[in-house]
Amino acid sequence: MADIHDVENTLVSQIAAILYPNGTGQPSLTGDSARIFAGWPKPNDLNRDIPQGIVNVSVYTVAGASRRTTRLPREWKKITGPTTTLTVTVAGAGLTLGGTVSVPQNVHLTVNGTAFVYAVQAGDTLATIATAIATLTGGSSAGAAVSWSSSTRVAASIRGAGQALREIRRQEQRFQVSVWATSPAQRAAIGSAVDAGLAALNFLSMPDGSGARILYFGTSSIDTPELEGIYRRDIHFTVEYGTNQTETEYEIGNVTLNETVVPDLGSATTNAPTATLNTQRQAAGNVPPTYAQVNITPVAGVLTIDLALGQTFNVGPLTTDITSLVFLNRPLAGTNRRIELVVQQDNVGNRQIQRTAWPAGSQSASGLVPGLSATPNAKDLVVIELGATSTLVTFIGGAYSAFT
Repeated sequence: MADIHDVENTLVSQIAAILYPNGTGQPSLTGDSARIFAGWPKPNDLNRDIPQGIVNVSVYTVAGASRRTTRLPREWKKITGPTTTLTVTVAGAGLTLGGTVSVPQNVHLTVNGTAFVYAVQAGDTLATIATAIATLTGGSSAGAAVSWSSSTRVAASIRGAGQALREIRRQEQRFQVSVWATSPAQRAAIGSAVDAGLAALNFLSMPDGSGARILYFGTSSIDTPELEGIYRRDIHFTVEYGTNQTETEYEIGNVTLNETVVPDLGSATTNAPTATLNTQRQAAGNVPPTYAQVNITPVAGVLTIDLALGQTFNVGPLTTDITSLVFLNRPLAGTNRRIELVVQQDNVGNRQIQRTAWPAGSQSASGLVPGLSATPNAKDLVVIELGATSTLVTFIGGAYSAFT
């Protein structure tokens, strides 16, 4: 929160920047040495500095020169947004952590419909975070990776924290900036530089992120017999600032799925790229996603079908036989999901889904493995009814063509 001490220190910092624009290790704007501080100077310090030609610039709170100016509602406002330095990638029934560890951050997970949150601790590493997640969720960790059984539904995201502020009071206070110099010329040079520099400011930035309005109030020069050899100038400014509260606010953990997707590559490759699917659907239930068509292509003979992505999957054109079918995000036990495969041959044709490609226990009405049309560029429709472990296959039609 900003208080009177913060305003004094901010004024001291601003004056130092005005008199030493190139840093305190370099000569001042006027070439004089200056000591800048909050509070009223001590006589012994003046008696020591003035004979050495060292100018004193003090920032002093004027007693009895304040008033309450509260006029804003007490509403929380964001001053800094959340920052995340960790990353998490989910592929099938496993995840891998990356990035750098910092706090505050949270790892949000949904494992088979149950939500978990791990708050990253100071001193954590990627490996210790993975270990904590595995312990929390019943998984297994190795380094920065966590895995679960193959039928487990996993979603994960990283959430950070930001700062919010609310003003609970506002006040205006007058401050006296005094220049204590060794000569009228030195007083004039330092005083005019400080006066002009502060007058150019409309607002001061407070340490809590709030702003304080600064306005010129008046100037006077003082030469008294008691201070013989000391030439003083007082410059008065009023500063209107808020008394504020700050708090740390964490992001809501709307879990995002990060799923491995095999896009239409046009040719076989051994490395399937990873894409990120951002959605706010139920991460691990039996509610199917919005109807969507997904284009997929086998990679090295392996066709990966993720039920979380859609209902109709356009497969191909096939350039080789499918030797393995992998179904991700199957429905939970006691429920079913129906999907459609529209399989297209390439300009050679006769590409097939091999018998050994189907999951163990797969069934069809005839008891035979569905065969695809051999005609080049032909399209076939295959409907698959999937349970948690069951696979029922129906070959609807082959070699579709335009009406005649």
